Amino acid sequence: MKAIILYKRAAQILTYLINSQTPHTISDLQKIMMVSNRTIRYDLDLIDDFLIFHKLSKLDRKPRVGVHFSGTETERKRVAELLESINEYNYVLSPDERIKLIILEFVEADNYVTIESLSDKLMVSRSTINKDLKAVRQILEKHDISLNPVFGQGLKLEGKEKNIRNILSEMWLEYVYRAQDVGKDKSRLKRENFRYRRLVSRLKQRIDIPFVENCANIMESELGIGYSDVAYANIVANMCITINRLKRGNRITLTEQEKEKLRGTKEFNVVRNFVEIIEDYFSIKMCEDEIAYIATHFLGGNLSEIDKDTQGEWIYLQLIVKKIIQEVNKKIAVDIIHDKKLFTSLLKHIDPMIYRLKYGIRLENPMLKNIQDNYKYLFEIVKESIEPIENYASAKLNDEEIGFLTIHFGAAIEREKAATFSKPKVLIVCNAGVSTSELISVQIQSMFDVDIVGKISYRQLDRYVTDDVDVIISTVPINKDINIKSINVSPILTDENFQLLNKMFLKSKKSKIEIRGLIKVIEQSCEIKNYQKLEKDLYNILNIGVIKELDGDEGPMLMDLITEDTIDLNVEANTWEEVVRKGGELLIKHEAIENRYIDAMINSVKEIGPYIVIAEGIAMPHARPEDGALKVAMSLITLQKPIEFGNADHDPVKLVISFCSIDSKTHLRALSELMVLLENEEYISRIIDAKSKGEVIKVIEECSK
Repeated sequence: MKAIILYKRAAQILTYLINSQTPHTISDLQKIMMVSNRTIRYDLDLIDDFLIFHKLSKLDRKPRVGVHFSGTETERKRVAELLESINEYNYVLSPDERIKLIILEFVEADNYVTIESLSDKLMVSRSTINKDLKAVRQILEKHDISLNPVFGQGLKLEGKEKNIRNILSEMWLEYVYRAQDVGKDKSRLKRENFRYRRLVSRLKQRIDIPFVENCANIMESELGIGYSDVAYANIVANMCITINRLKRGNRITLTEQEKEKLRGTKEFNVVRNFVEIIEDYFSIKMCEDEIAYIATHFLGGNLSEIDKDTQGEWIYLQLIVKKIIQEVNKKIAVDIIHDKKLFTSLLKHIDPMIYRLKYGIRLENPMLKNIQDNYKYLFEIVKESIEPIENYASAKLNDEEIGFLTIHFGAAIEREKAATFSKPKVLIVCNAGVSTSELISVQIQSMFDVDIVGKISYRQLDRYVTDDVDVIISTVPINKDINIKSINVSPILTDENFQLLNKMFLKSKKSKIEIRGLIKVIEQSCEIKNYQKLEKDLYNILNIGVIKELDGDEGPMLMDLITEDTIDLNVEANTWEEVVRKGGELLIKHEAIENRYIDAMINSVKEIGPYIVIAEGIAMPHARPEDGALKVAMSLITLQKPIEFGNADHDPVKLVISFCSIDSKTHLRALSELMVLLENEEYISRIIDAKSKGEVIKVIEECSK
């Protein structure tokens, strides 16, 4: 009998069937493989011929039940061995895999690569290679990498090392080290479902992945950060890529300014302390640029749930978050402007996101399509509101990052409908990070009487499960031996999910009175003198659960900080440095800062740029609390003549509000009121044109009402 050759699709189907214990219908297989019913039946016939040739049990096909492999466990292992050992000449490359292998040929080549050599290696015609090269160029162009032809020699890849590693990172995360595999049994990297076997082999290049995982685990522990499975996969993949590139003599180069900023981070120091172990194990040398490069991936991690101090220009990041929330709030029907949880979670998310944008790190969003399908309108609103982040990072957000932000806003909207009751204890398990966990949490809390006791990644499950957990709700299958009931759900809950949860929790939650909607009705009939007091009183009178914390309610108001003693009008100045000093001097007179705080404000602009120009004609100089801040304070000055700060979008500056704070929270109430003021063009014009301090005070009092 002639040997039976299994082509790629048939091999994928067989691998899928031997790894499954339950039957699958033709319709299931058709959807998975994205081919016709007839094609699937042809493939199943081919698989049966293959199994018969090797004297193994045929597939068991039952109408209205499905197809499954009914052979013994020994036969299953034998089939797996046969699939692994199929000669590459019998393995038909898909166009996608062929294109990725062509990219690898160029990435790994020391010299020029010819079309003839690609044709020989991939066993396809020259015309096929020429067609593939068009797709290759399109992929490379997205990463600012080019293929340069030289007559008589061939083609050569040219681009920055950082961009080359980024394209390798995308391949690793798609084909070798997927987030959904993180935390599962160690044989996961051997079970590639026969897809892209040749590509995977080339990418891994004899890298000891378990050793790299162990290094990443220890560094994660030393940092005290619980990374999401998506971020963890990104870190491990990029460590493997770095090692491979260094083995080939390809080194990355960062600017001195980039390295200087990274040297002060905990992530940089943890990586540096671990370098010698990695160097000895893989026989490589890692310079400071490589240490900094790996540190950026730890810094860019999408945090799972463990808190972390914000890095960089924290006050400006807070202003960015406030502005984005305000922009989104204008365009939606629900009022989320006072949601403190939204503010803190966005601030936590945006800080590492800034590193990803600046260093070109792509973090996979495994539920992007789900978000775009179910939150299409909100996704577009968020997309229209992110300009402050893009301006600060000097980079455009991709749809994956916008998707992460959309989840935070979706959770805030769901939270507006939720209330707190005595409930069963539920643990949320999710591999995509805090934003996805939060979305699941608020969806469940808005419908059922449950208490969310934790939100963790799959890897943290073993050390978290205790007697305090009644039910686990997870976006990934729980394949661990635990004595707790678990339910597998979609990140955006489906009708089927709700049916399962209904059976588990029985009763839905009570509807809640929308306090702010009630206030709007009251406002139509009478004048409200104190919105915040009215809101609190209504919560108390109507007995609506726990009183919602107001945004920054515990701190001083804007009118408490900007007084006649901290205002100066029509100030003379010739340079931006002089302007910053003038504003700082008012804070010194008010005994709010030490002299060194002014120098810190000036140095931060020199190091990072004129980020302090936060809106058209408005600058807000500030430094960190440890640079000499003594208390929360603000000063306000208007300039006799506008001054250029070097910000092309918002120069020249006419109004300067200097600011200091002793921590990251006490100033939030005043900051919220300031943002309201800055959004009102009439208020700003009245302050800039003011002839007396009393006129400025009047505007601030109106804003603080």
